[in-house]
Amino acid sequence: MTMAGTIYIRYTRTAVAGYNWTVQPGDTVEVTAGGNTVTTVVAELSMWADPAANTVSGRTSPGRNVNLWLWVPNPVNPCTRNYASKDTIADSGGNFSAVFPNFDSRAYAGASSYDANGNSTSTEVEAFYLAADFNTIWFGE
Repeated sequence: MTMAGTIYIRYTRTAVAGYNWTVQPGDTVEVTAGGNTVTTVVAELSMWADPAANTVSGRTSPGRNVNLWLWVPNPVNPCTRNYASKDTIADSGGNFSAVFPNFDSRAYAGASSYDANGNSTSTEVEAFYLAADFNTIWFGE
């Protein structure tokens, strides 16, 4: 039996969720379900979006496949967003970069860095925006 799925563990959110540990690059994560076990090592992964150069760049383990994605406000309907995605490979120094169609500082982006088995480490970066949380009701963007 082959199983596929995604488990999201955020580096900085585990402590907020009440756990007394934080996942760090270099940690080994092992998941067992239905008699199958998958193990992966959390990769170093950092990224940034540069709206002046229309690029999303970053750094991860050398030679890894990297999927970059970008959500940009739709100019026709600002309540929706347009999605763009690009694949690239980190160079021997672990650097990666991709040029996207014109976007502005209201965009947000993400990156997933894949190991040889297809397991990934992911991160996101958001543009600055004003947000408020009032009695668990979130307002923002």
